[in-house]
Amino acid sequence: MRIRWTALAGLLVGLLAAAPAAAGGLFYRGHLHDGVAGVDGLAGGLAVAVSPDGAHVYVAGADDDAVAVFARDAGNGGLEFLTVVRNDVSGVTGMRVPDAVAISPDGTHVYVTSREDDALVVFTRDAGTGSLAYVETVRDGIGGVDGIDHASGVAVSPDGAHVYATGEHDDAVATFARNGATGTLTYLGVARDGIAGVTGIHRPSAVTVSPDGASVYVAGGAIDSLGAFARDATTGALTFLEAEAHSDDAPGVDRPNSIVVTADGRSVYVAGHDDDGVAAFARDPADGRLDFVEIERDHGFLGGLEGAFAVAASPDGAYVFAAGENDHTVSTLRRDATTSALTFVEAQRDGRLGVDGLRRASALAVSPDGAHLYAIGHDDDA
Repeated sequence: MRIRWTALAGLLVGLLAAAPAAAGGLFYRGHLHDGVAGVDGLAGGLAVAVSPDGAHVYVAGADDDAVAVFARDAGNGGLEFLTVVRNDVSGVTGMRVPDAVAISPDGTHVYVTSREDDALVVFTRDAGTGSLAYVETVRDGIGGVDGIDHASGVAVSPDGAHVYATGEHDDAVATFARNGATGTLTYLGVARDGIAGVTGIHRPSAVTVSPDGASVYVAGGAIDSLGAFARDATTGALTFLEAEAHSDDAPGVDRPNSIVVTADGRSVYVAGHDDDGVAAFARDPADGRLDFVEIERDHGFLGGLEGAFAVAASPDGAYVFAAGENDHTVSTLRRDATTSALTFVEAQRDGRLGVDGLRRASALAVSPDGAHLYAIGHDDDA
């Protein structure tokens, strides 16, 4: 076990501001603010996703009960506000306090969770315009659906066949079959904490599927743990494997809120809010089981990882990015692909070196080409 402390982050930011891109540093491009220049739907932002073709960016504005749609300039990363879909407008229902967004691998559908409506909302996406057309709302307790009370996370399998959603108040992850043509969902079943040997997913806060489609990982926010499941690609069914719980042997999952699996499937990273750090796990591609490697942890004001709330990885697996909610920062960590260990590179902080829009940084998304990172500032509505 190793515990690493990020030291002298403030100095590193200043030094890396002039460093070449190969060093892994981030370069601030600007921000969009709710209510400014016609932008709408960003109030209380909690989630962001980039379409697989890199053409559009979608943001869930929890305080607006909305999803904002932006066109992305692949050259400079700039965003242009296009439109907003809002709860109780144009037929959209069941989308109060949206807090997670997932896009199907083929880019044709967008799935949004709603905490207040205990629901999963489905949209069809127009790849040309980026616009969203409402399809349906799947609600907990209706039509036999179970496991998404206070829906808190959503992920689509890489083959596009299944959708997984967590329910914070159900202590569960629900499995749905996805119709690739229409995007509609058919409820298949639920894995619940404390039932049939499942542990580690009490009050789940996030879910993700490994790139090979073989594993599903669920963050158990209330018991500081990470639940691992094997996935049957044919049926979508989940089989519980193990739980990695917060302890002296595996710190870094104290109040986990975000999970990412690297593209090569060999590393899993978890943002541990109350551990002020990112926990690194080595993943066995053969069975999906995890071994704790280390935690890259904040070290006071200069660290940048206090209240780690979100984590993302570059497509090439070279870097991991973390949002520090309490530090109002986005940090860059270099990944060792052999060991899964992390090395702190820099922290970009709201209000420093011209950076704006990062107050209570709450969500991250990397463009498919790896050229740009998008970060949500919850308190900046930006």
